Amino acid sequence: IDTSDDDEEYTPVATAAPVAAPASPVTLPDASADTSRIRDDANLFTSEQEIKIAERIAQFQKNTGMDFVVMTSKKSHEGLSAMQLADDFYDYGGYGLDEENSGVAYYIDMYERYHYISTTGQMIDYMTDERIDSAINNNTRYLSAGQYAQAALNMIDMVENYYRRGIPEGQYQYDIVTGQ
Repeated sequence: IDTSDDDEEYTPVATAAPVAAPASPVTLPDASADTSRIRDDANLFTSEQEIKIAERIAQFQKNTGMDFVVMTSKKSHEGLSAMQLADDFYDYGGYGLDEENSGVAYYIDMYERYHYISTTGQMIDYMTDERIDSAINNNTRYLSAGQYAQAALNMIDMVENYYRRGIPEGQYQYDIVTGQ
């Protein structure tokens, strides 16, 4: 986990071992300077920080074959939960690189002073509740210090590290509709 300050140059996490390519080929967008996967409604990031985050997202996409989006807000949810907002933002935003739209939405809520991770598709298997709780807890220090861009970059790193560690043994998905 990178613990540098926002003012210092960001260095992506080094990887210990290569990970096999995603199961199905995906077409990756050229997101080297594409900030379309960042919706900063709370105005937490500078233009330069958005570019850094976009570049890191592009690398995440290349390394995992999955998507990552960052959303910030400073307004009332008007009865919606952070989960509903993050899920809807990702699900209806056209994100995802494969048939399952696999990926992560990282939501920083300045109104409720809360942050949340939403997963979909294959990423659900990699990001267990325990891993999500750990990532959220480890990232809170950056938000508390006002290092919002560092929080986004660090979250991308942590999710990618969990991806590289693989799906935990015994991991399964529970369908609340069918009970299976």
